[in-house]
Order: sequence, then C-alpha cells, then structure tokens
Amino acid sequence: MSLGFQSSLHFSLIAYILSIVGISFYLVKDLSKTFFIKLVSGYFIYQIVSYFILVTRNLNNEKFKVWDLIKNHFFQPNFLVTLLIIIGISGVLYFLIQKNRYLAFIEDTTHLEQYGVYPSDASTYQTVLDNIDTNKNQFFSVITYQNHSPWNLDEESDVGGSGDGFSPNENYYMNNYAKLLYQIDLATQELSQMDKKITVVFYGDHLPGFYPQSAFADNPAGQYQTDYFIWSNYPTEVLSYPLVNSSDFPAELLAVTNSKVSPYYALLTDVLNNASVDKDQLTDEQKEMANDLKLVEYDLVSGKGYLKKHDNFFKVSY
Repeated sequence: MSLGFQSSLHFSLIAYILSIVGISFYLVKDLSKTFFIKLVSGYFIYQIVSYFILVTRNLNNEKFKVWDLIKNHFFQPNFLVTLLIIIGISGVLYFLIQKNRYLAFIEDTTHLEQYGVYPSDASTYQTVLDNIDTNKNQFFSVITYQNHSPWNLDEESDVGGSGDGFSPNENYYMNNYAKLLYQIDLATQELSQMDKKITVVFYGDHLPGFYPQSAFADNPAGQYQTDYFIWSNYPTEVLSYPLVNSSDFPAELLAVTNSKVSPYYALLTDVLNNASVDKDQLTDEQKEMANDLKLVEYDLVSGKGYLKKHDNFFKVSY
C-alpha cells in the first residue's frame, strides 16, 4: 500500500469522523419523537428509491434476483451503521445538555405576530407560557423588542401619556409608548393563575430615546437609569432597593424569593446590601466586599480560574 494511498485513507477517515460528530451536534436541537419518525421514514424512502434504481439498471441482467435483498444491499448496511452512530452520539449529547442546562433557547414562532412595528410582547409571553413546565424548576431569559423605536401605534386606547415641556412629536411617541407598555400588565394575568411559584424581573436596558434633554435637568443621572420591578404570583417579602446595578438582580431575586444561596451568591448579596451603586461613601469593610467581587470576576473572566477548582463556591448546600 503506497504512502499516498495511506494518507488519503487517513484523511477520509478523519473527515468521516468529523462529519459524524458535526452532524450529531447539529441534530441535538431537533431531537424529538416527530424528528425520529421523519428520520426513519426518510431512511425507508431512501432504501426504496435506491433499490428501485438498482432494479431498473438490472432489468436485462438474468443473474440479478430482485428478492435477494441482503445480497443486493437493500438495507444499505454502511449507511445504516453511520445513521445509528449519529443517532447514538446525538442522544448522548442531548442527555448531557438537558441534564446540565438551565437556560433554554426557544425557537418557536407559533404565536409570532406584530404589535406596532415589532413582534408583540403578547406573542413572546405566550411562547414562554407554552414552555413552562409546572413539574420542574426553570429559568427563562426573555428579551422583548415591542417597545423599541419607532413608537408608531395609531390606534384608539384608554391608555396614554404625555410629558410636561415635551414637543408634539415627543408627546406622540410618549402616548404610543404608554400603550405599548400596557402589554406588561396583561402578561402577568395568566402567570398569576398558574399552579407554580413564579417570579419575574422586569427591566429595560435603556430609556426610550424620545425624552428631551430638559426632562433630566433636575436629575442628570436619571437619563442613564430605567425603572424595574420584581413580581411574583405568590406572597413574598417586600424589599426596598430603589437603585441597583443590573448585576445585582440575581442576588435581589434570591432575596425576594427567600432562597438559599451559594457562597458566590452570598457575596453578591453582601455587595447588594453594602457596596452597590446606591452607596456614595464606602467603609473599609464595604470596600473589601466590593474588591472581593472584583477579584472573583477577574478570576472567572481573565484570571487563572482558581475558583473552577472549588465547585462548592457555586453550589447551594441543603
């Protein structure tokens, strides 16, 4: 066997393995009963079509026996083995991902509809509702785009708004924006009826751009702040955190729900209570808390990952 042939054979084998692994990763997101039905149906259709072509090519071949399926490779053993390997790898990957993930990426457009210019909050919320499982713990990170510019919604409504000193154009946008925000009220109605404890953090990443600069004359910092609220469908303790960083939300959420925390979240809670953005002057102890969090963040993002060797730092003890 020549060296060139061996190299070609090795290359083909590596390409085959990489292809199988790549296809397996790609198929993980589609694994379902319906998918397997389609896969098996496709395999049988492929068999029948391929065998039909083989038969037509051997119509004048007296030695060809139509019903000798094994000899004529009707079951496509090489293809079948490859298919089973792909299904096996995909199944293992799917199990590992489902076991370890807590954040689901939902690609369901069943309820997709527009309200104003963008996909409606109502359709986004309905998609989340469809994916809530009352029998297990879940976490959803939901981004809505309905209330983004332009704020064009020319419809009659009892809901509206205006601002003192706003131009007619700015008030037009303010009025439409208020109508769009009303969808948030509607979102919690069905959640409140669910037989499952649910807590939602509502917040915006920035203010809408129609506010005139004069609106922030008395509070310049206000142009960089947005409203937020934490809502639950069951009684919780009312806590007061009028000004927080977005990075404080996990700790505040755990505090509102009276949840046990890991050492990592205990540190975040200490920072929330003692060294967050609402504190102007920090004591030495508070500065140490803030610095501890900076060291943790550096180790996780850019450092040598010392904390990765200490899983207990991120685990909750029950």
